[in-house]
Amino acid sequence: MHLFGFYKDGMVIQRNKEILIIGEANELQNVSALIKNSSKTLASGCVSADAKGNFQVKLNALPEGGPYILEVTDGIDTITVSDVFIGELWLAAGQDNMKMPLKFTENAEEARKLIKNAKLHYYVVPTIESNNPNFAEVEKDTKWVRVDSNNSVEMSAIAYYFALELMTKIDCHIGIIACFEEQTNVASWQSVKSLKASPEGANYLKEWEDNSAGISEAGYRADLARYKKDKAAWHSEYAKASLRYPDYAYDEITELIGRFKSEYPFGEWSCRRPGGMFEQKIMRVAPMPIAGVIYYQGESDCEYHSDDYFGAFLSLIKEWRMVFKDDKLPFIYCQLHMWIDRERRFIGLEDFKWPKVRQAQYLAYKSTRNTYMAILSDCGQFENPNPVDKKTPGSRMAYLALKNIYGYKEVPATAPYLIDLRSINGGVEMSFAGDFSMLMIKGYGETGFEICGKDGQFYNCDASVDFDGKTVTCFSPYVLEPATVRYAYFSYGTATLSSDTGLAVLPFTRNVIKGLNDLY
Repeated sequence: MHLFGFYKDGMVIQRNKEILIIGEANELQNVSALIKNSSKTLASGCVSADAKGNFQVKLNALPEGGPYILEVTDGIDTITVSDVFIGELWLAAGQDNMKMPLKFTENAEEARKLIKNAKLHYYVVPTIESNNPNFAEVEKDTKWVRVDSNNSVEMSAIAYYFALELMTKIDCHIGIIACFEEQTNVASWQSVKSLKASPEGANYLKEWEDNSAGISEAGYRADLARYKKDKAAWHSEYAKASLRYPDYAYDEITELIGRFKSEYPFGEWSCRRPGGMFEQKIMRVAPMPIAGVIYYQGESDCEYHSDDYFGAFLSLIKEWRMVFKDDKLPFIYCQLHMWIDRERRFIGLEDFKWPKVRQAQYLAYKSTRNTYMAILSDCGQFENPNPVDKKTPGSRMAYLALKNIYGYKEVPATAPYLIDLRSINGGVEMSFAGDFSMLMIKGYGETGFEICGKDGQFYNCDASVDFDGKTVTCFSPYVLEPATVRYAYFSYGTATLSSDTGLAVLPFTRNVIKGLNDLY
């Protein structure tokens, strides 16, 4: 008998939702489970199973509490899980920016000490370089970590800051199940069946098949070994530089030694294949009830799939809600930060691929209920796709959870967004709403606003905030009859409009003549 990997000592189970115990066994008809404390059984249930030998035991929902003991038996063997807590359980998923540990982020030394109690639990779903993994073998070495000021540096920085903000309002144990892997695009986070159902998904499948054609397993393993060797060498250089320059931050060291830029190899055995992360990670958690999902992904889709992202991302959200058996599952995600590489910057190439993915993320938010998007138009680092500020995205996703899921309506979470615009005397006047009282323009020079006339040629323009704090006016001497206005619609640049609540303004493109509904 084997339970899914996260059923380990120190685990967190979602409060006030039906409890599922998931595993595999030979004697399926005899499986039962219970949760108890030192004096009595709190919940118990019997098995339901499928033809593949997987079982689920359903137990009644429990309020927050613990520590408890979970016992699962098939009549022959018994698995005992200790220090089980009932609290809030969140899934943290995505690619490089979700994966980045606290130790590689800014202010890590101060941030690691912010954890003041032992109520944060952390579990990482393992990555397996196989298309037919032995989950029982791999998961036996996984464990839940009780996060403290010593080990917090190894935790996903975004998940850490997210949990810290929740703990300011929620007095119960919080569990984070981490499902992340670097250089993964949106196709690896959903099933092949889901991808085949849309033209966008089909594009991802074809690209992978084309790039993997003719690659043998031996060839893939050799390429993977070279990649891992190169990465280990880079980490060794990083460690040496860290000792040589102990006061340098992660981005300062990478400026010295260069960024690691090699890409994972293609091949049907890669965990990054279409469906790979979905099979290995998401389906090793689902359908365990959770409070919701926090998600940061899309960087790997910008180069070749910026036009495909909207449809593929929508199908991901839909499928995750299906496998977690919760059509209202809260899905909180980050809109991509600002980024451009050195080559594009210095030759003046703006291909708008990153803005297109941001636009796709916005459209997914607008068209899907119970989704919430953290705006990062004020975040990003030149040439670094993994900026060292992880407090901002983690905290902003937490604000959205506190306000929209936990009911703390006083928490400022909704970023300023455009609600109306009109042409006035050769300029454009815009009105904004959101959780703020006053907008302001920070700094000097380019504002992030651009306007164009009927010729489609955009020009940077001056911007000012009116006395009411919620109206912005833009003018350009080169555009006498504005047709379109946009804000922060570039891969990397300065977006100077901010709010008194610290929330960044949602990027947008709007036609002045036709109205609000025809563009981003």
